[in-house]
Amino acid sequence: YKLTTYKFSHINYTNMTSDSEPVPKKAKTAGHAVDIIRPSVTGTESREALAAAYKAAQPYPHCVITDICEHDALAAVREEIISNVQATYKETDLFNMFQTGDLANLDGLDAESAAKLPTVRALRDALYSPDFRAFVSAVTGCGELSDRTDCACNVHARGGHLLCHDDVIGTRAVSFIIYLTDPERPWKAENGGLLELYPQDPELKSQPAVFPSASVLPLWNTMAMFAVQPGVSFHSIQENFTVDQPRMSIQGWFHRDTPPEGADSATLRQLQLQSDPRTRDFQLMPGAQPGGSDAAATAGPLPEAELEVLARYVNPVYLAEATWPKVAARFREEGSVQLQAFLKPELARAATAACQAADERDGLGEGPPPASYTVGLGPSWEAVGPAFKQRYLRYSGEPTGTPEAGSDPGPILERVREELLTSSAFAHLVEKVWNWPGELDP
Repeated sequence: YKLTTYKFSHINYTNMTSDSEPVPKKAKTAGHAVDIIRPSVTGTESREALAAAYKAAQPYPHCVITDICEHDALAAVREEIISNVQATYKETDLFNMFQTGDLANLDGLDAESAAKLPTVRALRDALYSPDFRAFVSAVTGCGELSDRTDCACNVHARGGHLLCHDDVIGTRAVSFIIYLTDPERPWKAENGGLLELYPQDPELKSQPAVFPSASVLPLWNTMAMFAVQPGVSFHSIQENFTVDQPRMSIQGWFHRDTPPEGADSATLRQLQLQSDPRTRDFQLMPGAQPGGSDAAATAGPLPEAELEVLARYVNPVYLAEATWPKVAARFREEGSVQLQAFLKPELARAATAACQAADERDGLGEGPPPASYTVGLGPSWEAVGPAFKQRYLRYSGEPTGTPEAGSDPGPILERVREELLTSSAFAHLVEKVWNWPGELDP
């Protein structure tokens, strides 16, 4: 990935480029969580109440600490970062965000740079102090935590997000996030950017359900935390829908000295394993040959019976034998080809009208997406996961024989899928347009 760096004050909320994640390092920490973390938070009464709430929370143990820091001190942290810290835009298949370097590296700054970030360093030292680590251990029941520092400042601007995963990497024990969103503009649910927590799939343990069952608003001066558990602590960050309200936070992990038990159930491991056992095995089309046909076998017209099937759905121009070598030549030259207006016009119009009508009924289209994940679900549409691999709706109803504009798109599209796209006639047509022998005449 390319690397693009910005002052936080210059972030313009548009998609840029990215690089790889920073390597966590150790940092020296102060002995006491003083000056910035409110003493009442770590007191006995608060600790016991948080531990009880943490244990009872669903879909897995977690807690949210409100007013964790002294307001003025945390405001100073926010201002120091905005005014003096550079952020790198990062985008992978998992996340889209701006991120600083690891705050463990503050110890290596020159005196002039360090003098600009005194409160940032104070917060980092307080978080990783023996006192606060003991507090985190008592609340979560995670056991003794090491002094390893591993945190950074993240900003999710418009479109920023983090997809579903369980955070299990190395010796991570507890994940935490302190929200630095604008205190003058309280965050609202319609802004997006929620921390989303997923239950386990009821049928497939160690995998997340399709949708989250709990969420946390990124409110100023709150801290969310949960133990990192392989195949359990599934979470994501919803897309930020705002144009000018970045979701700013300090996010990191407390570590153990050893990796957690059950690492084989971690998201990373699951992605390396065989797919969901509920999926169907690949099957060859009727009459297809393993490994495909050679170009010589591709030459010649399609059988009349297959042309009859295709003629019910496909634009006649693509059924003309004179078209096939032209498409094949473009495919060989560019490595891909786009077949414009592939379906018959009347079928395409009916499918388009039905899709537009369904979107209008569900409130989709212009503006931010609806907050509910149940939009589009129905008797004939089921959600498919697991969320760390995929999330889409699958039609499970019956195809329709005569589609009409404005009807449910499911039956129309299912008819196209079942009778056209999965037919041997369609497979042979595709073979014609990409594997036609020879070159075009000059």
